[in-house]
Amino acid sequence: MEKIRLLCIGDSHSAGYPDHDLLYGGNPESSYQFWLAKELGKMGVTVTCSCINKGICGDTTGGIVNRLGLFLQKDDIDVVILQGGSNDLGCCDGQKVVENLRYGCTLCCEKGVSLVLATVPPTRFLEYVTMIKRINQGIRSLGKHYSRVVVADLFAVLEDHQGMLDEACTIGDGVHLNIEGYRRMGKIIASAISDAHRQATSGR
Repeated sequence: MEKIRLLCIGDSHSAGYPDHDLLYGGNPESSYQFWLAKELGKMGVTVTCSCINKGICGDTTGGIVNRLGLFLQKDDIDVVILQGGSNDLGCCDGQKVVENLRYGCTLCCEKGVSLVLATVPPTRFLEYVTMIKRINQGIRSLGKHYSRVVVADLFAVLEDHQGMLDEACTIGDGVHLNIEGYRRMGKIIASAISDAHRQATSGR
């Protein structure tokens, strides 16, 4: 069976906050990587995935893509799952987030690495809904522009009817996910990985 190495890089949503810790363990179900592996098994994807979790709580897209460049230089990676943007909402404009993620796309394409690019998840704060939707429009455009990029639409699977984070998916602080949130996240990322792997093996 083919083995692929996944680099999961991002913020607390990648790290598995609050109940999963990269150093000390905790509840593995509080991480999208747990549900990703289960979902790939259900889908019958004939690969074995090894996840390298490089999520850091509080990191912004600028920091995330800078770290991405370093990992791509020294590690043998087949697929990158790039997720971020929530920590940028209060400190920079949406266009800067898209430009940072564009740089991440370029880095992966230059290395010949497939990329699953996640949209910014919704929050429970109404004032950020418009900004997040604008950023995500830019992210979806990146997915159309780069041939090796597949978008995993976290926003679509986590939003409620108002475009805010579904209460069934949050720990109560309006930003971070509970097990149900991570389950939904893992499921949509698994689908994107399947698409990315199919495109890569078909010679796209």
